Amino acid sequence: MKEYKMHKYILRILIILILSGAQNFYAQNTDQTQTEEKKEEELKAVPVIEIPQKIEEAYVELKEIESLRSSEISVKKQAEDFQKLIDENKSLIKDSTPEILKPLPTRKLEDLDKKWIAYLDNILKFKKTLEDKAEKLDDAKVRIKKAKGIWVLTNKNAKTEKAPKPLLKRLGEFSKDLNSVDKFIVATLDSVLSLRDKVSM
Repeated sequence: MKEYKMHKYILRILIILILSGAQNFYAQNTDQTQTEEKKEEELKAVPVIEIPQKIEEAYVELKEIESLRSSEISVKKQAEDFQKLIDENKSLIKDSTPEILKPLPTRKLEDLDKKWIAYLDNILKFKKTLEDKAEKLDDAKVRIKKAKGIWVLTNKNAKTEKAPKPLLKRLGEFSKDLNSVDKFIVATLDSVLSLRDKVSM
């Protein structure tokens, strides 16, 4: 009976691990498919006469994207929290080898079973938080990429049409702000995806 309990306990752990891995594989493939299905929109320069108004509107959107800096928990803090979770459960992993499990009474196996379920549940929740964050950042990255394309064309067109110098200067300042937010989004997304892969492993 005890042997059956032990096998059941180990089997449950394996099933949870396999399902969590399958979930990650499915999510990655779904993301890839959706990305491939996205079609490039035709980008057009903003007419010179509309530039002041469109820059104001673009700054509102840029401010919304930039709010990710303060509204989200930093990736560094999340990495520290995840490492803490791993460290706190090192003894659980150490105590779950077949050699140690075999002589344990059924009650002890059931206690370990509950601890493992709680531990793996915390990991899956952590992974879901990172996936949600990555989705927001990826959306912001796409929006900024499109905006950069539009404003590069707008800047070239404004120079060709010999727009006033103050307007050209404002275009240059906006481009710098756009690039700054873009660098933050790209770097943060890379860090989040790296941590997500670590959590999945």
